Amino acid sequence: MMHYGVSKTTMSEIAEDAQMAVGTIYLYFKNKDEIVLAIAQECREEQDAFLQTTLQNKSLTASQKLENFFLNKFRYINAFRTETPHGKEIIAYLVQNFPESVDNWEKRFENAIGTILKQGIEQKTFCIVDHEEAAYLLRIATAGFFPLPYIQMPKYMEEADLLKLVRWFINSWKSPQR
Repeated sequence: MMHYGVSKTTMSEIAEDAQMAVGTIYLYFKNKDEIVLAIAQECREEQDAFLQTTLQNKSLTASQKLENFFLNKFRYINAFRTETPHGKEIIAYLVQNFPESVDNWEKRFENAIGTILKQGIEQKTFCIVDHEEAAYLLRIATAGFFPLPYIQMPKYMEEADLLKLVRWFINSWKSPQR
């Protein structure tokens, strides 16, 4: 799928790439849709592993965790969109055929932001009344940096711009004591 795209890849080609018989592939997956979803889940697990490492890193402040978290997502998605043959098609296929999974992943992204914000509140770094609402607003405000695959990302949207926006939120949430 990475070489020919979802629509042009057959189960026979998948089996050949995996060095398996087609029948063996069907023991694990009912159809191509399940394979696409499994690939997406593997990518999601990579992102979750990075998030857990970031959240558990006691040497980082909540502000640094937030910056690292957003930069990692930006870099990961940008690389998948630009460096993976047919990456845009695979993402578009997921959005079209598995909207509930995509919504679930976005909610997990928002929850992760909320977790970092809550840590910042507990450390008295952030002065936020409702960390869940703040996480939602930050996710919405940064959505333009993670556009749908069929939308061409504007050339001016760069890491520095994302960091500027995230830092604006961080500075507006700073506790008066700090």
